[in-house]
Amino acid sequence: MNKNANLILNLLATLSLIAFGFMLVHIIALPVNSSGFTFDIAVLKFAGSLRSDTLNIIFKFITNLGGTAFLFAAAAVLVLVPKLRQDYGFAVVLPLAAASLCNTAFKHLIVRSRPQVIPQLVSEHTFSFPSGHTTSSMVFYLLLAYYTCKLIKEQKNRTLKFVLKVLFAIFLILPFLIAGSRIYLGVHYPSDVIAGIFLATFFVLSAISFAPYTRFLQKY
Repeated sequence: MNKNANLILNLLATLSLIAFGFMLVHIIALPVNSSGFTFDIAVLKFAGSLRSDTLNIIFKFITNLGGTAFLFAAAAVLVLVPKLRQDYGFAVVLPLAAASLCNTAFKHLIVRSRPQVIPQLVSEHTFSFPSGHTTSSMVFYLLLAYYTCKLIKEQKNRTLKFVLKVLFAIFLILPFLIAGSRIYLGVHYPSDVIAGIFLATFFVLSAISFAPYTRFLQKY
C-alpha cells in the first residue's frame, strides 16, 4: 500500500473516531431514563410495524451470526486452520478482539439501558450503547471481505474465483443485515447501531492500514 492510500485510510479512520465521539457526547447529554432521540423512537416503531413470523425467524438467525459466541468460534477456526491463518488469521482476529474489548468498555462507561419502545424479540442483559453485535460483526466480516478481495485478484482458477466472489458479497452484506436485525428485534436504538458502525469503521481502516505489521504473525 502506497503512502497516499495509507494517509487516506488514517484520515478516514480518524474521522470515524470523531463521528463516534460526537455521538458519544450526545448520548451522555441525554436525560436519565430518556427513551432516546426522536429518530430512535420513530425508527424502532417503524421496525416494529414490519414484523411478521417469517421475518422474526430470519432476523433471529441473522443476529446470531454477529453474536460473541459465533464470531469468536469463527475467529478460532481462522487461527487454528493453517490455510485460513495464512489468508486471514491474526489480521482479522486481533482487530476483532480489540474492537470487542473497546465496545465492552464503552458499554460500562455509558450504561445506557436497552430500549423499551417495542417488545424485544430476544433476551439481552448487557448495556445498549454502542451495539456490540454491530461493532464486532462489522470488523470481522468487512476485514474478511477485504482479504477475500485480495485473494480474488491472486486466484487463477475460475471456479475458486467465483466462490471467492460469492463469499466476498456475503461478507460485505452480512454485517449490515446484522446491524439492522438489532433494531428490528428491538434490542438496540438506531443510535447504538450507528455508533457501532463508526467505531467498527475506525478499527477496520486502522487494521488495513497496519496490516503489514501484523501479517508476519500469520506464518506461525
